[in-house]
Amino acid sequence: MRDWTEAIAESARRGDGDDVEYEWDSYNLILAELRAERMRQRRRKKDPSSGKSSDHRLKISEAIRAKWADPVRDCRIFLRHVSSCI
Repeated sequence: MRDWTEAIAESARRGDGDDVEYEWDSYNLILAELRAERMRQRRRKKDPSSGKSSDHRLKISEAIRAKWADPVRDCRIFLRHVSSCI
């Protein structure tokens, strides 16, 4: 019985004449590649800088630095925090 099942599995793997010969784990390999591609796409969607030029990213970075360097901003944030605790 085992020889018969192995022969059928081997012929199915080899295919018929012009068919492509697959590896035993080809399904798992293709599935892993698809999952990896989906993960790459998700990371690209989550990355806020994806699709932006380096000049655009530089301008964003400078604007954020300017906000953090503003001492008035620090006072406003502190006052909001204190007033929410009262």
